[in-house]
Amino acid sequence: MLGLKTELHNRGHMEENRVNPVEDAIIVLSENIIEIDRVVEWSQKMGYETERAFSKDFRVHFGKRPKRVMISLKIAMAVQLLSINHEMGCYEIAQAIGKKDEQGV
Repeated sequence: MLGLKTELHNRGHMEENRVNPVEDAIIVLSENIIEIDRVVEWSQKMGYETERAFSKDFRVHFGKRPKRVMISLKIAMAVQLLSINHEMGCYEIAQAIGKKDEQGV
């Protein structure tokens, strides 16, 4: 029970320090790139009740649409993987950036 109280206290304390909860969106996406493949999944991971609310806050804060940012980040990661390991196949890269197969790359 003490662990739960500490976690709730810490979570509340963190939220008090953040001006806008969408500020951490890029970090959350980067840390969960394999799990997040759609904006609705990203918005849920961020704690938003609707994709629309997340998208609006994201556009206001970053000046870009979340889908575009997600695609750009996944492409950048794929390029980075290729530059590190030239022998990596399309399927392996797709898996590393959260796509089910090379068709998504």
